[in-house]
Amino acid sequence: MAMILPHKEQSDMENREALADLLQPGNLLKKSGDFAAALASYELVRERFPDEPEAHCRCAEMQLALGRKDAAEESYRRALALSPAYPEAACGLGGMLVQRREWGEAEASYRKALAGNPDHPDLHVALGDLLARLDRNTEACYFMRRAVAIRPESAAALNGLGFVLRCMEKYDEAEDFLRRAIAVDDRFAQAWCNLAICNLQRGRLQEAADAYRKAIALEKKYANAWDGLLLMSHYRMHDRNELFRMHCDYGALFPQEPVAHTNVPDRTRRLRIGFVSGDFRQHSVGYFILSILSKLDRRSFELWAYYTYPTADYRTESFRRLFTRWRPVFGLSDSEFCTQVRDDRVDILVDLSGHTGHNRLTALARKPAPVQVSWIGYPDTTGLAQIDYRLTDAYADPAGVADQYHVERLWRLPRSFLCYTPPEHAPEVSAAPCLKRGFITFGSFSTRMKIGAECIALWARVLHAVPESRLLLKSAIGFQDDGARAFLRAQFADHGIAADRIEVLAPKHLLKDHLAAYEEIDIVLDTTPYHGTTTTCEALWMGVPVVSLAGDRHVSRVGVSLLSNAGLEDLVADGEEEYVEIAAQLASDFQNLGLIRGALRAVLKNSRLLDEAAMARDFADAMRSMWHRYCDEHPVAVAACGPAAGVEVPAADVAPAPRLLIGGTGAADGWKVFAAEPGDGVDYDGDLLYLHRFGDEGFSEIYCAHVVQRLGLADVADYLKDLCRMLVLGGRLYLSVPDLDALAWMLASPVYDQATRFGMMRALFGGQMNMADFNHVGLNLDFLRDYLQEAGFDSVERVASFGLFADASEARVDSIPISLNLIAVK
Repeated sequence: MAMILPHKEQSDMENREALADLLQPGNLLKKSGDFAAALASYELVRERFPDEPEAHCRCAEMQLALGRKDAAEESYRRALALSPAYPEAACGLGGMLVQRREWGEAEASYRKALAGNPDHPDLHVALGDLLARLDRNTEACYFMRRAVAIRPESAAALNGLGFVLRCMEKYDEAEDFLRRAIAVDDRFAQAWCNLAICNLQRGRLQEAADAYRKAIALEKKYANAWDGLLLMSHYRMHDRNELFRMHCDYGALFPQEPVAHTNVPDRTRRLRIGFVSGDFRQHSVGYFILSILSKLDRRSFELWAYYTYPTADYRTESFRRLFTRWRPVFGLSDSEFCTQVRDDRVDILVDLSGHTGHNRLTALARKPAPVQVSWIGYPDTTGLAQIDYRLTDAYADPAGVADQYHVERLWRLPRSFLCYTPPEHAPEVSAAPCLKRGFITFGSFSTRMKIGAECIALWARVLHAVPESRLLLKSAIGFQDDGARAFLRAQFADHGIAADRIEVLAPKHLLKDHLAAYEEIDIVLDTTPYHGTTTTCEALWMGVPVVSLAGDRHVSRVGVSLLSNAGLEDLVADGEEEYVEIAAQLASDFQNLGLIRGALRAVLKNSRLLDEAAMARDFADAMRSMWHRYCDEHPVAVAACGPAAGVEVPAADVAPAPRLLIGGTGAADGWKVFAAEPGDGVDYDGDLLYLHRFGDEGFSEIYCAHVVQRLGLADVADYLKDLCRMLVLGGRLYLSVPDLDALAWMLASPVYDQATRFGMMRALFGGQMNMADFNHVGLNLDFLRDYLQEAGFDSVERVASFGLFADASEARVDSIPISLNLIAVK
């Protein structure tokens, strides 16, 4: 006898069956790749079943595939409004939030869905992936293990767990789970790529290369696998022609297409230079670029940052303050990235990554800027003809030799292509440890990946030449796993070096501890064929000489450039025999090592390697010369292109740029007025704290009195950068704020009565008669001058009065001005 269901339950079942049937045509269209037709089909289903989250979720998937992000997000949110724990919608929305770096909401979305679906493996994987991005690996590992426990045959879960374990340097266990993922799905390119990284980080270079190639065979344009394969190819001495061919094979995936740029080819105008990097944080790149950026002439250059890393750290703010505009671009598609760069009218785009982490080479392949340059981050050609130049020097890339192995044009700076800025709080140089121990300690703090078979063979020869010596190694990755350390010692044992002569230090997470560890080393042995860069400079700064072997390509000549520009050419060997001889000779004289150690920091301070001003000039000259060449090759009349951001267009009949008064309440003769409320004589109205409505270089003068203090501290720098952006070159900013120093002194003075001091308090914190009349930050001359200079203003002058308006800038108490009035010139 058939079971009779209650009417509502039977109706729900019929609806679900009908829904499944109606979704099927869309599913087939999706499978065929016709996303637009699939979306149209799903939207018809959604109209019939507006209360079914699955219909909204299917629409969202297709909208996202078609690049309609706003519509996709709305569909996901409608699905979750109907069913707050709907897992597919939570995963989809969470993925979008992750791309926008909205970590908190993404995590909340995943956790809320998990609360209703505790055994849903995809939610565990998604949350684990998010936590891994935030370096919360212990938590990530829990959720990945849970996903594997729920669905042991899930390739995604197995790969996710392998990835997290690799991040935790549990290499043997990571490899096990990654191979299990591949056993489930041997066409899973991401698992092959993660297996490659797992092998690479513990020095198994051939296995890494094989896994990378497998990933690329499965996905021809798999950027992460290409980046990994090309970068790691420098850790071994590949045939140079083969290495060049590999890079060209990558470049061939992105053929050049004609691109029209609207930047005006004016040779003399101020240039807008964009820098693309994921390393504007605590990273070695910072030691070679931070000081240069700070010394570039802002009258000639406007600096824009395109930050590709998902998170910031304490050092990021040091970078942010040096740029006119800061663009976080993590999560942007290549198309969105290029649109942003083009809309920003960047003249020269400098890539600081190459084939290293968090690069945007696939976006640069679309040529978003007229001139594109590769610098610092990568030791070879990118393979992309769309990148016009690579900055180097004659030491690292000798003329007439290296050019044939680059698709970019090599631009050799006259001195060094690098300029080192030592850490501010480095420990003092210590005595040579051999003086106390009685034996030599060689060492290297380069990454484990650079210590390949050729390097180990050479170092073993040095250890044999100095029989009582030891070798001290430390790497941020690659040595923490017992198996990895055993493999390293076995490699040395193959060359007759006993295990007790090889000491491996644990990573030092604090910079001061890392630098202090150089106290344990007498002589640094540079890696080969891939030289050290930051580690070489750090060692020299800490008084430790570095022996380097000159090779035939950039990656093997960085040490030549560093040591030559430091005035230490005698430490460069032209062959392996000489390398061993230099190391052994240094090791033979303990007293001389002590003298060298005491003198190296002073030598470095006075060398070209630390000449920041000269490096800034060389870089500026290179940028200007590249732009001249572009202008010569694109002799388009300025008028044909139209005005561009950052462009001065000289013309006799062009009226001078207008002047802008921020905070006025009515007409002001000769000024455009931006007021909080509309009214007679008001040209613009709205929130005075938001300037995005105004274009670049539209005003000759800007007057802004008692507005900036209403901003939050975190917003002051960006607001002043906007003011600078809005001014023409040579334009003047009249800026007035309550004078923190004057008001603080007067408040503390017993001279004034309570009523007067109460008035001063209100001047300091705002009248607070309405929500717009609260002051959130106090500014004095030192603070404000620094902010203005960092915003791009060339000169800052304090004046008692502007002589322009009778307003708060003229306020006084007992004839003492209580406003800080500055004139800043762009």
